[in-house]
Amino acid sequence: MILIVGLFILTGCIFVLIVNFLLAKSNLERILYINSLTNLVSIYCIYWYELLH
Repeated sequence: MILIVGLFILTGCIFVLIVNFLLAKSNLERILYINSLTNLVSIYCIYWYELLH
């Protein structure tokens, strides 16, 4: 149950980061959003792995 809630939270965070990346004005902001996005996607993959095993 906790993993499912975590997946919903991570999905929301990833969506917000994608929107912020698209609205970013400077390249530095985009780099920071890409970095955060890749970290969250890694956590998302680990959650899916834990949920399925």
